Amino acid sequence: MMKKGKDYTVILEKDEDGSIIAEIAGLPGCHSYGASKIEALKNIREALQLYLEVEKNAKPLEFLGVEKLVIAG
Repeated sequence: MMKKGKDYTVILEKDEDGSIIAEIAGLPGCHSYGASKIEALKNIREALQLYLEVEKNAKPLEFLGVEKLVIAG
């Protein structure tokens, strides 16, 4: 029987030098980066596994979503 995994939300952003920044929503400090989206996702998967090994009892904060704010100026 296949073991069911837990889903995590990954937030991806491109920084000013073109690197892709990846972070796990709801897990403070769980972030990584890569030169491409594929590399960033590979790296964040590894970071998440290490995070969960260290923080065995970590419970993610509830992810509520992403909102866009517009500031006049």
